[in-house]
Amino acid sequence: MTSHYLKRASKTPETETATAQKVVTEMLAEIDQRGEAAVRHYAKTLDAWEGEIVMTRAESTAGRPKSPCRSSAILISRFSR
Repeated sequence: MTSHYLKRASKTPETETATAQKVVTEMLAEIDQRGEAAVRHYAKTLDAWEGEIVMTRAESTAGRPKSPCRSSAILISRFSR
């Protein structure tokens, strides 16, 4: 029996990988240029987070950042290298 799809997703991981890579590359370039100000901007716009974003080494190695926001934590770890 042949499958009949009522509708198919127009966006798939295969079609959107290049788009995601472009967005991330641009974000990291902005962080390299603007530093903490860019990280704060992304924390606010992506996660609605306006609290503390700078972590001590002990906090960052504890495995869980103060921020409950996953994308901000990724940006912070990239920024702090």
